Amino acid sequence: MKAFIRVQPLDPIMIRDGRPFTRTPGIRAHTLKNISPSVLAGSIRTMLTKRAQASEGAFTDFKRFTKTKIRGPVYVWKDQMYFAVPQDAQVYENGEHLHIQPVQPQPQMSEDSGFFGTGKMGLYDNLWLPKVAVSQVAEAESGEYKLASKQPTHVSAAYMYRWLSQPTASFRNEYADQVKAWQDELKKSTLKSEHHAFLPLFQKEERTHIERDLLTSRAKDQQLFTTQSLVLPKDLTLQSEITLPEPEQWHGGLSELHPMGGKRRLAHFTEEHTLHEDQWNCPDEVAQALENQSYFRIVLATPAYFRRGWLPSWLNEDMESNKLFGELFNTTLRVRLRWACVPRWEAVSGWRMEKTTEKDQKDQATVQSTSTQPYKGEGHEKAIRRMVPVGSVYFFEVIEDAQGVKGNPAALAKAMWLQSVSDTNRRREAFDQEDGCGLALWGVWHPEL
Repeated sequence: MKAFIRVQPLDPIMIRDGRPFTRTPGIRAHTLKNISPSVLAGSIRTMLTKRAQASEGAFTDFKRFTKTKIRGPVYVWKDQMYFAVPQDAQVYENGEHLHIQPVQPQPQMSEDSGFFGTGKMGLYDNLWLPKVAVSQVAEAESGEYKLASKQPTHVSAAYMYRWLSQPTASFRNEYADQVKAWQDELKKSTLKSEHHAFLPLFQKEERTHIERDLLTSRAKDQQLFTTQSLVLPKDLTLQSEITLPEPEQWHGGLSELHPMGGKRRLAHFTEEHTLHEDQWNCPDEVAQALENQSYFRIVLATPAYFRRGWLPSWLNEDMESNKLFGELFNTTLRVRLRWACVPRWEAVSGWRMEKTTEKDQKDQATVQSTSTQPYKGEGHEKAIRRMVPVGSVYFFEVIEDAQGVKGNPAALAKAMWLQSVSDTNRRREAFDQEDGCGLALWGVWHPEL
């Protein structure tokens, strides 16, 4: 059974990063910039377990929820979906003038050019180099451009789909006008448009806390600490798809208040009944643009985990798709990675709530812990992992198979739209594909643009 869940945060949400948070006076708990898929998935699974416990009793087998497949989160604001701005959409400015320059691979102009400092004979030497300079036409008209100081972080689905299907010069000019309008409204601290192209920036709230003595109810000396939390825009909700076990049903509908993130901040979980059935499917305009194309790109809508850092394990040393690619995506398409636009990695950790066994205790001894508390067998910290951030872009070329035939990337985009492209898990407590990590959007790119 598949269902869609909408989550309305009622408090500022604290999404911890991987930095230690111990009993140190003045310590600060930092928060990530976005809602992590694992945080949302863990909250939903815990909520489902508590609902089952309330209706079935404490002796019910709750392990059926541990690997419940969840896709999300996707931000929804004013009935419109929003995604992280792709890293290949750079906004440049010169005074009041804005210019959108797509960052994409270009043919190497020199045989001495390398890739990310690997040198002429390096492993990635045959990959193309990025195009990062503003077009000569724009520079001649208004002088020198530089990266805009205020860059939007989330773009509406309507503009994202157009960027994926037709990143033409006319659309880039329209996109630049929207960024300018967004910057002007941001100065006034108001966004009045009913269907705005961009989300307001997520603000961070800091709170100073005290530690209370449980015996005297007084504040302990030198035990102040600070926490950061995300303040999401008003009326913004999180949307996700959940695949429930076959016998599982909503009993009396779903409407639950449940904690999400650190410090038990509350959120309202409800089943989504008004969702259009095609909203999570590949748009027709993107599928038509990808039809029989030789080049395409993947944009990450949620953070992804790859065993080799930024490089997926479904690519071999020649940057071509291997057997795992066909198994993961259920396709015969063969591709070659031409370039990747990836920012700095993002740390994701967590806490395993399930009571651990003796074997888990032995496994935990090999993982360095940041906690000052002794191991008690009531769960443990998860190892910090480096995730590829949202908005990262991978550029691919479709290559011929053994029979000299090129596949159609449009079919792959339809099947894998907002599906996980993360590697399979190597740790037992990490369920990246089940949590919704590495959800991908697909689009075209043209080397001549």
